Amino acid sequence: MRIVDVCAFYSPAGGGVKTYVERKLRAGAAAGHEIVVLAPGERDDIRHFGRGARIVTIAAPKLGRLGNRIRPTDQCEPWRFGAGGLMLNLAKRGLL
Repeated sequence: MRIVDVCAFYSPAGGGVKTYVERKLRAGAAAGHEIVVLAPGERDDIRHFGRGARIVTIAAPKLGRLGNRIRPTDQCEPWRFGAGGLMLNLAKRGLL
């Protein structure tokens, strides 16, 4: 079977989405499927995860960059953005 999954977020630096996507790729390939994940990225690129499994990143400057920065919680500012703030921000940037 050929499977294409469009993923809204992916960061090769790490995190839960990375773990989920890469495990799905490996499991699909192990089951004999061709599986491709399309995701926004810093540049157009293809990363292979075994026979028939790959992530294709497409340069998407309007979406910005998903990057992981890790700091202890006592060094982080409180989260105040919220879902409403996110939607307003995306609308102002013409992404909705």
